[in-house]
Amino acid sequence: MAGSIFRLPDQAPFGLLARAYPGRFSLSQGLRIEARKRGRMGYRIEPQSGKLLIEHGERSDIMRALGSLLSRPDIKKELGEPPLAFRGLMLDVSRNGVIRVPALKTVLLRLALLGYNRFCLYTEDTCEVKGHPLIGYRRGRYSQRELSELDAFARALGIEMFPCIQTLGHLEQVIKHERYWPLRDNERVLSVEHPRSRKLVETLIRQARKPYQSGLIHLGLDETWGIGRGETFIHKKPMDPRWMYLRHVRWLASVCRRLKLKPMMWGDVVVGCHEKAMDPAQRKALPKGMTMVYWDYYREQAALYEKRIEEYRKMGYEPLCSPGIWNWGCLWPSYRKVSRTLPVFMKKAKEMGIKRMMATAWGDDGQESPFDANWPALCLFAEEAYERADGAEGAKARMRAVCGADYDAVVRVGDLELYPGKESLCGSLGKALLWEDPMAGRISHGLGKLRLSARFRRLAGRIRSDARKMPSDFHDLFAYACALAEFLVLKADIFNETRSAYVRRDKAALRKIASSIPARVRALDDLHAARKKLWFAEFKPFGWEVLDGRFGGLRARLLTMKERLDAYLAGRLPAIEELDEKPAQEFASLAGKQLTHAKLHTASWIH
Repeated sequence: MAGSIFRLPDQAPFGLLARAYPGRFSLSQGLRIEARKRGRMGYRIEPQSGKLLIEHGERSDIMRALGSLLSRPDIKKELGEPPLAFRGLMLDVSRNGVIRVPALKTVLLRLALLGYNRFCLYTEDTCEVKGHPLIGYRRGRYSQRELSELDAFARALGIEMFPCIQTLGHLEQVIKHERYWPLRDNERVLSVEHPRSRKLVETLIRQARKPYQSGLIHLGLDETWGIGRGETFIHKKPMDPRWMYLRHVRWLASVCRRLKLKPMMWGDVVVGCHEKAMDPAQRKALPKGMTMVYWDYYREQAALYEKRIEEYRKMGYEPLCSPGIWNWGCLWPSYRKVSRTLPVFMKKAKEMGIKRMMATAWGDDGQESPFDANWPALCLFAEEAYERADGAEGAKARMRAVCGADYDAVVRVGDLELYPGKESLCGSLGKALLWEDPMAGRISHGLGKLRLSARFRRLAGRIRSDARKMPSDFHDLFAYACALAEFLVLKADIFNETRSAYVRRDKAALRKIASSIPARVRALDDLHAARKKLWFAEFKPFGWEVLDGRFGGLRARLLTMKERLDAYLAGRLPAIEELDEKPAQEFASLAGKQLTHAKLHTASWIH
């Protein structure tokens, strides 16, 4: 049965499956599949004489059933009844990386086979807004035509696409342009008082909705820090920023009613994730036609999720819940954090009767984590969304079948980011060591006597071994992972070794380090080339210039380091002032509970 081929109906989208998985699906040969609609969600697979019957609800259910056939071709019977009706993914394409249309079609096909039925692209400015040529200018924005094409493609697979934009905060890429300066409250938040702001926002809504058949729209509205305290602030005039925010939300709801749209918004400002929560009167005044999206990426205790869900329900909202896949601010997704948050959140939400959940894949700090590194988390979310039992083992089988890659091997690359002995803590140590100034060592100094080259060498060997077992679709991803590990072998300890030798006045050791720098630069060039190849396969070219700047800056600093060492060793330089300055302990405890993404971002020398 391992070689079983299933003959699909000769209609869209099954031709896509036959081309993508020719060893399993065909339009002309194999065991015939008969698809039959049924009146409820889910699917039922049952062998019958000379055929395989799949009864299904919506299109996404039959796609999930076909995903089961990929992973278990010898299946006899299977019943799939998902606890969630809304199984979605939000993909950030506003932090440099705008995924190419052909690459996104491959993503959508895989998501469909995993059982996803909703998808949105988070576009702060990276979608075409007619009449506003500066919105998304040189940022890789999608054209209306591209989005319409993607929408039709996704719909054929059983996935409803809808727009996900911003209508108040997180608009720094728009209001940085001189044309929009008058509309700013601060550098990232629109003024709710300026008369032209509403005109712009309504245009954004109309244009964002235009390419999609769906009536859903995500209006953003999260993290509107500083609203009312920038250009709109009037000295000695009492004000409450929450009422300003609330008036804007009520106006947005009225626009959506007029346009017959079903809006949703992030709920953090309402419940006070970063600033003071709304009071009872303000919560009562919130528009009831708005869906509140409860995003939470951090908590590891189920009781905390339960408490927040109940808080939304007491306000009269059944929240749409959003866990994160922890792919932001790092070189590789943080699967340790994913495993301790996403399943906990999802199990509690399902237990409480939540029917809608949407994973979020952010790209903060330059979209440095490659997209294909996300598949284990995306498979885990899908299993938790479609099954009632623990999804970890099912996720591994589905990923092998749908993506062709080993779940654990992809997860293991993330060990490059972990602090040895403190693996349970969340942080991006590998990223901080990669980008820190080799003559400053802001993170390295905090490692004390710990040296990491040997650890990275062991990890590099394991990654190389895993790479040999990867399918062709993942070769470039693992070529990058290997290059990253190999460069970290050479980079991780360079500051500590150099300063230690300098303080000892060990010129032989300094000479050895100086002579090794050209090899380190070549390894950096190999890493740059591997990451660039991967970027241009996944993303549009716009945004790569940010990472080019980081790689180029690091290369220049390594060459400067060699020049400074050579001059000192030759007697042309009496001292190396950068190394004379005694490093200060910038962080309370690098290996303690304070090890976080935010701390390590701060410590990276270039942003």
